[in-house]
Amino acid sequence: MLHKGASMKVFGDGSFDPQKFASPETFDPQRFLNLRGQPGQENNWQFVTTTPDHLGFGHGIHACPGRFFAAMELKIMLCWLLLKYDWKVIEDKEPAVLYLGGEIMVDQAAKLMLRRRQEEIDLSAFL
Repeated sequence: MLHKGASMKVFGDGSFDPQKFASPETFDPQRFLNLRGQPGQENNWQFVTTTPDHLGFGHGIHACPGRFFAAMELKIMLCWLLLKYDWKVIEDKEPAVLYLGGEIMVDQAAKLMLRRRQEEIDLSAFL
């Protein structure tokens, strides 16, 4: 039983299990695309797919019904930012990765340069 004001945490360390993922500590932008390419896995490993190993959107009957909308919103936002701005880390080295208990975070003191770019596509037509 949880008492009023109590907090709880669900660990998401399944994403770093070397028995499930090759080189889980290394960034691989095509990791899940490659996993979907395996026979019988075509409909798995999607951003909105829920599993007991990834509880970002819950699982089972408690899975978030808005996860599909949230995924589309994130994709639109990411496309907007990448098409309208150039991004650069100011330091000569990659920002440090911080491990705080069960959390993995990028160094909050890292500095980014953000610059408006000449757009290749006029996005105002889509507003």
